[in-house]
Amino acid sequence: MTIFVDIIESECGWGQKVEDTYKFNDRISAENFCKEYNNKYNPPMDETPDWYMYACIRGEWGMLR
Repeated sequence: MTIFVDIIESECGWGQKVEDTYKFNDRISAENFCKEYNNKYNPPMDETPDWYMYACIRGEWGMLR
């Protein structure tokens, strides 16, 4: 089964959009990609930045860490 991972761009005042999409053959690989991407590009912060990008499995909400 193919699992799609979307890279979401989010900007304050502009909303969100899908910037890129990756395909994976299994859920474990997709989850690992999301976690690695999100931990690399979205370090923990006290508040949400005005602009950021994150990876999520299509059809699911939120950022996997």
